[in-house]
Amino acid sequence: MDKFTHVHPADYFMADIPKLVGQNGSSYYSVNGVRVPRITQVLSSYKADGLQQWRKRVGNDVADLKCQIGIKRGNEVHQIIQSYLENDCICKYSDMILATGMFEAAKPALGRISRIRGTELPLYNKSFEIAGTADCIAEFDGVLSIIDYKTGERPKKIEWCERYFLQETFYSLTWEEMTHSPVEQLVTIVISETGEVQVIKEQRDNWVETLEELVSKFHQQKHMGVRK
Repeated sequence: MDKFTHVHPADYFMADIPKLVGQNGSSYYSVNGVRVPRITQVLSSYKADGLQQWRKRVGNDVADLKCQIGIKRGNEVHQIIQSYLENDCICKYSDMILATGMFEAAKPALGRISRIRGTELPLYNKSFEIAGTADCIAEFDGVLSIIDYKTGERPKKIEWCERYFLQETFYSLTWEEMTHSPVEQLVTIVISETGEVQVIKEQRDNWVETLEELVSKFHQQKHMGVRK
């Protein structure tokens, strides 16, 4: 089994780290006892027309089932990858047949990861007042990167990945705010049930302006809702 080196910046542990709180079957982030929104909430409306059209085409029952299957598949693949990157034995996941097969397909891409700052890292951006959890922050091909793993039935077109890039941009800006360590490369590893693995690299600065606009709009709508 490959052995990954971990490097834990002290500044991260000195910053405000959000806590994931479970309540009534759902969860939310809390920072110093204050509930804060998720980055996924901010991005939920970004180019959602395609998803709505898909729902209309296949019907809500089929769409809900596919979403549930996708969430289960994604969670299982994430569990295996996290254990692998943390040098833990992945033998306990042997009954997850599909997820294990997808992980095996992704191993060459995962082998390009080094000097891991952390996996499943909770992050809180004071400037945005938004929280989220990054899959992995590490060097990829020797460059410090935000690394996100996504799963699907088949490979994804680049235009379908824009929300991923925005989410990774949030993690990048937040990591820099918390640790004073710039990280400008975004890496999305898309693992398909077909066995194909895509490694998509993006530059953070291409997405900062769009993210800032979405965060601003989100807070404006939130405040309007409170006043109502």
